[in-house]
Amino acid sequence: MIATSTTDPVKFTPSWLAKEDNPPIFYLRAGSSIERGLMEAELAGEHMAGEIGSHEVREAVLNGVEQLFAGDAEYDRIVSVVTAEPEEVDAFTLGDKALSEAVYRMLGTHWAPYRELLARRARRQQLAPLIALQRFCAGWENVKTEKGDLIAFARDPRGFVSEAALVKLPRYDMLAAGNRAYAMQFGGGEEKNSEQPSASGEGQMTSQEG
Repeated sequence: MIATSTTDPVKFTPSWLAKEDNPPIFYLRAGSSIERGLMEAELAGEHMAGEIGSHEVREAVLNGVEQLFAGDAEYDRIVSVVTAEPEEVDAFTLGDKALSEAVYRMLGTHWAPYRELLARRARRQQLAPLIALQRFCAGWENVKTEKGDLIAFARDPRGFVSEAALVKLPRYDMLAAGNRAYAMQFGGGEEKNSEQPSASGEGQMTSQEG
């Protein structure tokens, strides 16, 4: 199936490159609802990087706390910390923050269902922008390799950006353009050019995350 544009492409340049004489320009488009669904299906199916619902996190956290901390003198406090609402988290004492970090660290190390959610989140953070860029980039100009060589834009037989072209992109340029391409699929295309992104998938995942 050849990918087709449903909107005019929007120009995007990573902000840290915008002052160059000939900055790179990525032409990104918003896809149709079917195209967005196919992107999410690829993430969830082929790459096991589907969206993570807050109910999944909450269930994994509470089951893990019950298994790992049952009988602990601070069990009730631990439950209250991991089930705290965002406004309650904002009011955490230093002791609450330290306890929360310790609990999530234990869950990530010793509770497989929570550890699997962390792994899925890490896969999604790394793959979602790459797949979005591959599917929804309509072209580019002045895009160069780390060594400064121009990269020719090319499509594969499906109409997506070819792997041979993608693999030459500097990592942070690719992540920035990919994150913007992904955001555009859900109404985030009018934001300002992004700052240099973090490629890290580390960090705890709370039950408020969706």
